[in-house]
Amino acid sequence: MKIINEGSVRVDLLGGTLDLFPINLVLDKVHTLNLATSLTARVEIEEIEDKNVIFVSEDYDSTITISIDDLQLISQLKSKLGPFEFVSRIVKYFNPNVGLRIKLSSGAPPGSGLGGSSAMGAVLFSGLANFFNRSIGPLEIVKIVQGIESKILNAGPAGYQDYFPSQFGGILSLTPDYSGVNVEQLYNKDFASFLEGNVRLIFSGESRNSGINNWEVYKGFFDGNQEIRSGLLEIADISLQAYNEIKKMNFDVFLSLIGKEGELRESLFPSILTEKMLLFKRELFKLNSNAGMKVCGAGGGGCFIITNSNSDDISSLLDEYKMKELPFKISSPKETK
Repeated sequence: MKIINEGSVRVDLLGGTLDLFPINLVLDKVHTLNLATSLTARVEIEEIEDKNVIFVSEDYDSTITISIDDLQLISQLKSKLGPFEFVSRIVKYFNPNVGLRIKLSSGAPPGSGLGGSSAMGAVLFSGLANFFNRSIGPLEIVKIVQGIESKILNAGPAGYQDYFPSQFGGILSLTPDYSGVNVEQLYNKDFASFLEGNVRLIFSGESRNSGINNWEVYKGFFDGNQEIRSGLLEIADISLQAYNEIKKMNFDVFLSLIGKEGELRESLFPSILTEKMLLFKRELFKLNSNAGMKVCGAGGGGCFIITNSNSDDISSLLDEYKMKELPFKISSPKETK
């Protein structure tokens, strides 16, 4: 038997960092907004005769084999598994009694800030659930995979927004309550077409860990750092305003708020833009004063989005700074049970 499963990698629009529990409950009216792209994480799962699990990673161009028995010893094999620890723990959750060959692709450049590894984890989990005929809903999948990744990161709670687009598709508003996360689908063809025409996704060529400062933000928030608290409160206000503008179909205003949040994050976290990104931004704004720019990933990844610009405007700049555009479409919403 062979299972192929795919799910979208996300572009975060507004409200990143607000998806950390319990910051999301301390602040009022939190909305995290993102979209599911045509860049997809993909897994192929097939049964093999021996009692091993073989992982084949397209991202790392590498293969690793672990026996089914050794899945129970993952904590002692961390150094051997390296980046495969996350997917190994996901497989362990299902306690397989057959050998597996699993081919993995995150659909995003490593360190891009697009949540590719998280999306791949969710896609792998849902693919394994299908393979083993386990009925597990998308919200439960998100909860379990987020828990596994939090254990791997070992640096405070992992934000939850990266997992949802792979399971739900479309354009999402994620809001917390005491029982979990509420998912609201904001997709419509007009809004999707507008975003596809006015948001450009750029890979800087630099791989970065976008979650590296989440713990610093988390700790600072609860230690009473007023700059961090006021900054996240302002991000929450901007995200709420953006959500309301979508509801009113004021897409141009919504677009301007993406750039506004990008400027705020840059002031809060000066290292969120690399030197190359800063130089690119400076030249971009000389060419188009109406453009906006926001780095993907709460703490700054290797990708960023540009608003109110088009490919012709930026093609020479991309060549000059050895960056490239990652064209995408917005994935249609998935049917969920």
